[in-house]
Amino acid sequence: MLTHFLSVFFIHRLYANKLVPLNIQKRLVAVGDRVYVTLGYRAPVSELDARTGKLLKTYDGTARTAEILYSSGLLVLTVLQEDRAKVVVVDTKSSKHLWASEGNYGGTTTDYYRFRAMHGSVSPAKVDPTLNTATDGKVVALLDSPDVVALDFKTGKEKWRTRFPLVEADYKAGGINAQQTLWRGTLIVQDGVVVHASPNQLAAFSADSGELLWKKPKKYLQHLWFEWMDVFVIDGLVWTWSAELDRGKLEGGGNSRPWPRTRGRQTR
Repeated sequence: MLTHFLSVFFIHRLYANKLVPLNIQKRLVAVGDRVYVTLGYRAPVSELDARTGKLLKTYDGTARTAEILYSSGLLVLTVLQEDRAKVVVVDTKSSKHLWASEGNYGGTTTDYYRFRAMHGSVSPAKVDPTLNTATDGKVVALLDSPDVVALDFKTGKEKWRTRFPLVEADYKAGGINAQQTLWRGTLIVQDGVVVHASPNQLAAFSADSGELLWKKPKKYLQHLWFEWMDVFVIDGLVWTWSAELDRGKLEGGGNSRPWPRTRGRQTR
């Protein structure tokens, strides 16, 4: 919930400048005594001393980085290209670009955000796409419109592309006209499996082949919960909201509404 709060906070802070990042929290990575961060919205990636904040280096060719991942001394960057994005891998020590994805990806801009309030509105801002990248050091997984995609971590070549099994309830969940575009959600690569969730569906794919391993329904709890991002992998189990929820009432007050009494759901 904190990471989503950060995204929403920056949406409200930046929309006056017509800039809306969906994954602002993924622009900051701390590893040991180093911090990797973009020091401006369109800025390249910089390396800082974690104790002093001193600027140690700035990586050339990384302007407009929207997401940063770190794996074994390498930075996996999502770099915006107009209305699309590419993946670039940079060695933190040598600053050398090891590879860039052969193509640019459309990612997704689907999430719950609005540019109107109860008593007014503002002109809609431009929403930059996010690939919502994740890696285990073997593949780099990303979202590309209706598909989940995996790149080979060593070469950047596309290994597989698989359509996510959206259900019809996802097309307009929360009043968002997503149709068959994936929601930003949470993307996880763990134990040879890629996991992603839409508001109403959870699915897992083989990280090696892209084969759909399983899918499970999940509960959409309305937009304020942002529950489609509540997906966790712990000790080989995937945890998220159960598709079966008891309904109760809040205690006190005459305006109490039905409230979900929830229980976690684990999936092997």
